[in-house]
Formats: sequence, structure tokens, C-alpha cells
Amino acid sequence: MHSRPWLSALAALLIPAAASAQVTAFVGGRVIDGTGQVVENAVLVVRDGRIASVGPAARVNVPAGATRVDVSGKTIVPGLVNAHGHVAATSGLRSSPEFYTRDNLIRQLRTYADYGITSVYSLGDDQAAGFTLRDEQAAGPLDRARLFVAGTVINGATADEARAATDAAADAHPDVLKIRVDDNLGTSRKMPEPAWRAAIARAHERDLRMAVHIFYLDDARKTVQAGADFVAHSVRDVPVDTAFADLLTSRNVCYCPTLTREISTFVYGSTPEWATDPFFTRSVSADIVSQISDPARQAQVRDSAGYKLGLQYKQGLEVAMRNLKTLSDAGARIAMGTDTGPPGRFQGFFEHLEMEMMADAGLTPMQVLVSATGDATRCHQNTDIGVLAEGKLADLPVLGANPWRTSATCAPSNRSGSADNGSARPGDLALRPPGSAPDPLFSLCAICVICGYCAICGVTATFLPPRLRPASAFFSESEFAAVDAFFAARPALMPTPLVSLPRLAARLGVGELLVKDETARFGLNAFKLLGARFAIEQLASAGRLPEETTLVCASEGNHGRAVAHTALRWASAPACTVRLRVGRTRRSHRGKAPCWCASRQLRRRRARRGGGCGPSRLERDLGHLVGRV
Repeated sequence: MHSRPWLSALAALLIPAAASAQVTAFVGGRVIDGTGQVVENAVLVVRDGRIASVGPAARVNVPAGATRVDVSGKTIVPGLVNAHGHVAATSGLRSSPEFYTRDNLIRQLRTYADYGITSVYSLGDDQAAGFTLRDEQAAGPLDRARLFVAGTVINGATADEARAATDAAADAHPDVLKIRVDDNLGTSRKMPEPAWRAAIARAHERDLRMAVHIFYLDDARKTVQAGADFVAHSVRDVPVDTAFADLLTSRNVCYCPTLTREISTFVYGSTPEWATDPFFTRSVSADIVSQISDPARQAQVRDSAGYKLGLQYKQGLEVAMRNLKTLSDAGARIAMGTDTGPPGRFQGFFEHLEMEMMADAGLTPMQVLVSATGDATRCHQNTDIGVLAEGKLADLPVLGANPWRTSATCAPSNRSGSADNGSARPGDLALRPPGSAPDPLFSLCAICVICGYCAICGVTATFLPPRLRPASAFFSESEFAAVDAFFAARPALMPTPLVSLPRLAARLGVGELLVKDETARFGLNAFKLLGARFAIEQLASAGRLPEETTLVCASEGNHGRAVAHTALRWASAPACTVRLRVGRTRRSHRGKAPCWCASRQLRRRRARRGGGCGPSRLERDLGHLVGRV
């Protein structure tokens, strides 16, 4: 995992609309246009804050007198768009009406922009100061992200109340409206169905689109059937079905996962691994870092009712990630959004974490990038931003790496107008390093150790029993540091919580009994994902993953599924095809579902005995990528 996955060396340029009459031509770089199209050796011409022309150097002329900026070796992408954020009454880790001031809103918008988020849709609780900033941005120039607002979140106990609330919100001239159809895991009253149906209908009568906050699949389905235009959160209670995917695609309704919203509900029960990451700390005060790292505060968090709900949301996160992949595969349009803005949901940083988690859910780097640019703006029907094309606003981050081919890091924004190269962190590597001549087959060790790091790539864990340790089995201090840094840079691989069992501890006569909760490992429910992830990225960093790669594991149990999960991520890129081979059949789960048998012959025998064995669990996870020995 990479704490800032898509932008490397966010060097310049968040060019404001109507910044000046100057004509600037960016020449020699790569352009990814926000729709999935890539142009090498491109020319992009900006005039009066808008794109005048863009395309291959052979077809686009640099106007006479234009300022030329050489971006050879770099990549230009549209400014990132947060389709569901908030510019809120937040200061530090506190929220209070007194914080909803013009200066504080500008500070938040500048924070977004410093992370390459050049536009944000604030979906709810927007007040006069926010509307004013929205209106002012048309004049430009801007030194902050663009703001689009929803105004007051619509509520009402009856249809008449909901219609009146919708009219009041619409009278403020928002860009979109929003309702909440959720009971916060049974802790609050859900907006009644007649009320939200009336609100959706009234919004359309006022020629406004309606975003809907949901948790449950049933509510998501009903609101979309009633005309909701934008699903503002993931379905988190159950797996989505084909009928729901078809509903979204047939009605062209967008789906916004907001995965990091769930992270924020439980991560502060311990110190987040990114708490001291410079990419995070550059935008927050030292006091915030101190607070989220304070054991006493963490104990208070763990004792709170909110944290107990957060553990339920943590389970919902796994459902959400699987649902995101299902809907993306079915063709639903995905809009990157985070629900950042409230305390603990850090603007800018969480958007990069969100994109990383989307990749971990199974989306390709290009799919993630499009969801955060062109598709995010299509979902809100904004034709000015999100795509690099003639006539669009020129919000142009210039990157020091290619996010289509590599998961790259993001360095601080440089508004000077120069494009600086950034350095990638360990693991931020192209799938096929130039000049590599890897072997065609690699074997991943299947030894499981209690720390979760496998004996792979010449680095063997120290936690093996002494009789199993070869002479080279010990980590050096530098190797320990490298492994620690690797996982610290990947927030979604954060330590899983320890759950206290006080009653059982009392029965056993011990002071405290803790159980390691591994249920949140991307649906794998096992720490072996850590070793597989480390192994494959180390192979990649050594240039040992060719275009055709076969990874071998000993079983299709937890180890095999961990390898499969990581292999899928690498295989999603166009430069690399990964197959997985399973060396033996696991028979210990005979008679249980889901099926674990590796051979088709064994599956047929079990089916005849009434075992009902269909494709193995690993086959279902890998789909067409599974290769058999």
C-alpha cells in the first residue's frame, strides 16, 4: 500500500481560470486526459486559464510568442475532483458553528489544492460563506480548490415537510441537493420513505439533482428507483446484486464509495501508521499529530459509543470494497469521494488514501484516475473540469511519474510554475522496470509466521522456530527498518485491533486476554496478506516481474488467497499479466462450503456426493486469472 498512490511530484500547476492573458504551451510530456486516453509527446496550450488545444506534438502547433514549458518525462493529468467532500465548520479535531468562517473555508480549500484536489463538491451543511466563495470563483484567479455546494441537508418527517425543506434549500441556488436515508446503525431515526420520495420529486421539479446518503442496499435500490441521481456512499450491509448494478447503469446513476469515511470511525483507537508520515503532517498541526498518537486519548476513543459503532463500520468497509469492485466490473460509473471535512477526516491526505483503497478493491490505476477526474465531473454534470480537452478549465497537476503504469508518491505542490521531479518511496515501482531480465517463474514461500512476514525474497523472518531457521534467517537492523517502513507507508495494511475478552480472562484467572481481530484484511481474514504483499512488491522492485509472470504458492488456502489478492492488483495493469499456480489440493475442508478443492475431478466427485462444490474459493477470487498446474 502507498500512502499517496497516484501523484508523484505534484510539481505545478494548479492554473486558475482567467489567470492572465498569457499563452503557455506545455511540451514533450505525457497527457492522460481524464477519460482514459493517453497521449505521448503531447503539446497542451493554455490561454486565459482554459485549454486552447491539446494533442500529439505532430498535430498541435505552439502559438508564436507562447511561453514554452518543457515537461518531458512528466505526466499531465486533470486536477483531481472530490465528488463527495465537505468544507465544514471544523478546526483541528473539533467541530463548532463558530468555525464556519470565510478564512477557515479558504484554508480548507487551499489544503485540498495542495494535494492536487482542485475541485470539491461539499455535500451538505453549506452556509452563506460557502455559497459566496462558490460564486466568487467564476471571476478567478484562484489559489484554492474550486467549491461546489449542496446547502442544507434536506429532512422532514412528512412529505409536505420534505417538499418545503427542498424548496428552501433550492432557493439558495446550490449545485446539487442531498438527503440522508440512514439510521446510523439503528441509533437514529431514518427519514421516512414518503418524505424522501417527495424530496426527490421536488428536487427534479426545481431542476436540481439529488444525492442520497445510504448505508443499506434496500435503501439504495429504492432511492435510485425513485429518481436519486447520485449514491453518495457505499452499500455496506450486504453484497450488491446484479439487479442493483443494472439499475445504476440503466439510469446512469453514479456511485461514490467514500471508503475512508469508514476508516475514520475506528482508526483512532490506536495510532494510525500514517500519523508521522510527512505527506500527512505537512498539512496538519503538531497538536493534531500529538492528539491522535496519545494513548490516553486513544483509550477514551475505545471506550466511546462512537468507536463501538466504528467497529461495525469496519466490518461494513470490507463489504464496501467488494461491492465497489462488483459495480465497477458491471459498468457502473464510479466517482471518487471521501466525505472529508468533519474532524478526523483529513482533507487532501484522505483523498489519496481513498484512491489507494480503490486500487486495493481491484480497480486498475487508470480506472481510479478516471473516477477522480472525468467520471467525477460527469457524475455532477460539470462540463468545465475533470477532462483535458479544448475549452476546459486548465487545472493541471504536472506529475513526475506515470500514474497509469505505476503507483507513485506525491510530493508537496510547487506553485512556482516549474515542474520538479520527485522521489518514489519503496514499493512505488513500475511493473516492468526498464532493462529487467527476470526469470519466468517464481516460487513464493508458504511458511506462515506469527508476525505475518513470510520468508520471501531472501528476507526470512526471525520468528521461525530455531530448528527451522537457516543461517541467514535473521533480519538485520536495516532489514527490520525497511520492512517497518514498507508497511508504515501503506495505511490499509494498518495493524488490526486487539479485542479484549474480560469475562473469559476472569474465568481463566488471567489479568487480560486479547484476541487479534483479523477480519478486516480485505475479506481474507488472515495476516498472510502482509507477507504476500511484501513479497510481490519486492519482486517488482528487483525487476523480477516480467510481462508474463507465474506465481506459485503451496495451497489455495489463506496463503494462496493472499497471493491471489496481490497478484490481481499487479495483473490489472496493461503491462503485466499474472497467473497463479496452486501446487497441491487442500482437502481438510471436505464437506464444507465454500469449496476448497483444486482439481476439477475432485469437485465432480464431491458434487456427486451432494457436496455442491462449484468453483473453488480461490477461483472465485481470481476469476480468469487462475492458472492450474
